[in-house]
Amino acid sequence: MQMKELYSYDQMSCTFKPVTNKVVSVFGISLLAIIISIGFTSKNLEHSIFEPFIIHMNSDTSEAFSEARLYNTLRELRVQHPDIVLAQAKLETGNFKSIIFRNNNNLFGMKVCTSRPTTNAGMELNHAKYKSWRDSVLDYAMWQASYGRNLSRNEYLQLLESIYAEDGTYVHKLQKHLVRVN
Repeated sequence: MQMKELYSYDQMSCTFKPVTNKVVSVFGISLLAIIISIGFTSKNLEHSIFEPFIIHMNSDTSEAFSEARLYNTLRELRVQHPDIVLAQAKLETGNFKSIIFRNNNNLFGMKVCTSRPTTNAGMELNHAKYKSWRDSVLDYAMWQASYGRNLSRNEYLQLLESIYAEDGTYVHKLQKHLVRVN
C-alpha cells in the first residue's frame, strides 16, 4: 500500500507545499494526546454515573438470597423506585421460583447486554447469567442509570412498558404486584 503525500496551502505563494514527516509526527502526537484526554474525561463521566455501584462490585457473592436482602441492596445502590423494582423481580421470577432465577441468578429477566456496562457472566436459557443474585441487582442498577435516571414514578412505568418489557400488559401486571408489596 502506497502512502499518499500530505500538502499544506501556503497563502504567501498561493501554492501547495508537501508537509514534512516532522509536522505530521507533531500533529499525530497532538491528536493522540487529545483523544487520550477525552477518553479519560469520558471514562470519569461514566464512573460518576455508576459511582454508587462500583463500591459494591466486590461484595460477597455467596450471601443467601432473601426478599429483604434484595430490597436492602436496592436501597444501598440507590436504585430509584425500589418498590417498583422489587415488584419487577417478583413478577419476572414468579415470586423467586423461576428456573432463570434459580439457574442464572437473574432476578429481572435481563438479556445479555452489549450496549452498556454489565455484570453478566454469559448467557444460559436465552437470558443473562450472573455469578450471584447481587450481580443481577447491580446489572439492573446500571441499566436504570443508563436509561431511566431521574424519572417520576409514572415516567418510569412508561419507560418499563416502552423499552423494558416485551409484554404489552407488563405495567398492568406489575401494578398488581405493587399492591402486594405496599
